[in-house]
Amino acid sequence: MLRFWTNRRAGAVIWERFNLVIAHSTDPALWIDDINQSPFNVGYTFVLNEFDHIQVEELATRYGLSLTHIELSRLFDLIGGHPFLNRQALYFLASAKITLNELEDLSIRQDGPFGDHLKRLSGLLSYKESLRRAIFQILKRQSCEDEQSFQRLFAAGLVVGSSRSDVQLRCKLYVQYFGSNL
Repeated sequence: MLRFWTNRRAGAVIWERFNLVIAHSTDPALWIDDINQSPFNVGYTFVLNEFDHIQVEELATRYGLSLTHIELSRLFDLIGGHPFLNRQALYFLASAKITLNELEDLSIRQDGPFGDHLKRLSGLLSYKESLRRAIFQILKRQSCEDEQSFQRLFAAGLVVGSSRSDVQLRCKLYVQYFGSNL
């Protein structure tokens, strides 16, 4: 439907006035096999950068938390600057009234603060043997034999690195979770 609407804009005057904005948190690389048939490869892409330490500290303050620099560093070590994971962690710290130690202990549990996110990723990967194999390779030797798998994992935000020979999982949370659940 989205592809149809987009194609109609190119050929019909009335459709030129129709604008559509689609927002999603990660590239759809994990759930779309043929990106050329995807409704997500039209228009413009805006990529949000990772939060830096100062932004995470500001967000923590807005949640009413007073984390020390050491605690902020530990949080950053666990989840990096991932915007969703930071929001989730800080919300959980503020609403559940738990300590950072408790958050770290609960982090990879199915019923923990990141459980739904990790289960969703795991579910998406369960359908893609090549991507599971690539994650396993990255965990073992920080390289990925398959360029397409590297590109898909990179686009989905699961890995960072400049190439498939210099790649690692995005954050310690992913290392711990996929290291024990793959």
